[in-house]
Parts: sequence; C-alpha cells; structure tokens
Amino acid sequence: MAIAAPPAAPTMTTTPGAATRPPTPPHPPTPPSSRSIASPPSLAARVEATFDSIARRVPYVAVTVLIGWPLYAVAYALRPLSIEVVGTAGHTAETTIAAILAALAMFAYYRVVMTDPGSPPGVQPPGALGRSVSASDVVLHDMAASPASSSGDDGGRADADAGHWPHWMTGTRLTECLCHCPWINNCVGFYNYKHFLLFVFYTALYSLTILICTAPLCLPALQMSTDDEYAAAAQVLSVTLVATLFGLILVGFFAFHASLVLRNMTTIENMEEQRYAVANAADPNARRVNPFDLGWRANSVQVLGNRVALWWVPVTSPVGDGLSFPINHKMFAA
Repeated sequence: MAIAAPPAAPTMTTTPGAATRPPTPPHPPTPPSSRSIASPPSLAARVEATFDSIARRVPYVAVTVLIGWPLYAVAYALRPLSIEVVGTAGHTAETTIAAILAALAMFAYYRVVMTDPGSPPGVQPPGALGRSVSASDVVLHDMAASPASSSGDDGGRADADAGHWPHWMTGTRLTECLCHCPWINNCVGFYNYKHFLLFVFYTALYSLTILICTAPLCLPALQMSTDDEYAAAAQVLSVTLVATLFGLILVGFFAFHASLVLRNMTTIENMEEQRYAVANAADPNARRVNPFDLGWRANSVQVLGNRVALWWVPVTSPVGDGLSFPINHKMFAA
C-alpha cells in the first residue's frame, strides 16, 4: 500500500538580486482613548439617582408615621382625657396592647421589606443589563398546556405555572408571585408572603385597638371649649378617622388573603379565569378545579410553616422551594 507523503511546507521564492522583506512586527496595543474611559455620571444622572433613592424610602417613612403617630397620640397626647374617661388602669391596658401590636406590625413590616421574595435559580433579571422590560419579554407557561405537568406523573408534585409562580416585576422574576405592594416597595413572593400576611393582620388589629381607645373620647372632645382642648379634640377626631379607615380596609384585605391561603391560591389565579380543568370529566365545564388545594390545614402549612406555635410570628420560612408544589390527586378522580 502506498503511503501519501505529507504536503510540503510552502516555500517563498525570490528573484535574484531581490532583497527578502523582513516580517512586519505586530502593532503595539492602541492606548485607550478618552472616550472609552467611563466618565463620571452627569449632574442630571446624579440628581435622578438621588430622587430615586428618596422615592424608594417614602413608603417606609409613611408606614412608620402611620403606625407611630396613633400610638403617640393614645399614649401621650391624649393621656389626660383618656384617664378621665376610662381611668388609669384602663388607659395603661389600652396603651400596652396598642404598643405590643404596633411592635409586631413593625417587625413584620421590617421582615417583608428585607426578605427577598425569591427567584428561580439561574434566572437573570431582565433589567440587570439596564434595559427596560416590556410585555414581549415575558414568557409565561400554562400548566394546563402541559399534560405531563398537570397529570401528577412526577410523584405528586407539579411545576408551578404562570399563575402559581413566575412573574416579572421591577426587574426580578419571582417564585409564586402574589402581588406588588407599593407600601413595601417590593413584590410579595414565596419567601416573604407570610411576613406580608402577618403585617396586614397585626396592622388591622392595631387599627381596631386604636379605634377602641379613641372612640369613647370623641364625645368628650366635642364638648371642649378652650384652645388647648381644641387641639386635643382635633387629634382625637383625626386618629379615630384614620383608625376607622385603615381598620375597615385592612380587615377586608386580610380576609381576602386569608381566603387565598385557605384555598392555596395566588392573587393572579384568583383574579383570572381558572385554567385547570379535569380532562376526563363528563362535562368539560363541570370540573374546574384547583389542583394545589390540599385542604385548609395543609394549605396553611404551605405558607405559615410546619410549627403551628410560630404561625403568628414572622420568623419561619414556608414549606418547599417555591418552584414545585404538591397537588391533590383527588381533584383528578373521575
């Protein structure tokens, strides 16, 4: 068998009398120009960043004032009138209860603000590169469009669909997004939902407690005649009005979220038409179900944790990872 010879190396031929041209040395690196060096931010950019930083802190200051001012009014500013109406012991008891609820509400608020709501692993926020996020950038997955996910073939757990976890908001993809709350300047997600729920609960109780403290003072306040008493009367009426307004709103808001917890649903799933249908039902419209509903107690454990004694304290984490959730196979029975 003949073996082919390797190709000959290329040779450079020169004509007689012609000088061989030396190889061209590599060009030295071009020094960076002044345009390629990052310039300091302009005055307009610095002003915009300053205003943005201030705007992000406005909700924190507003919540602190709205919780602290009624407590100050009940404990100090209206103390003489309160003692006159309910007595020293009654005033002390009311102030103590209000202070405890205010502390619990502020602690829950601190937890919901400081706790990362959670993001799926390996996901880069679309706003990380400094570009805006449009609706076309968002990819949502519908569990009903994936029979393998909705059939429960994965050992009783299902990957969450668009309503049960993915959500783009403020440049972050969240696990089990519940809502975006301007009062906390953040999204409410899988890891801070319990803190948000307790914040609403304790703030509602605190508002009702303040209302109980100030309501008996309204009639005596309207009968005051001196200038100093006018100021106290105005404060009584103002605190009572604010406590009534926030109490009614927050009681209803907490009842709504408590119903979501008991049904193991998110606000997105609750607001849109239910997408989960049992394929083998006789009537296609007869069996619209929520496959994540495991019963009120198991649903509560998913959000509040396994230890019932700590359900009322914003210190524990929810059960699971926020990416997959157990499903109720009884929902799919024929």
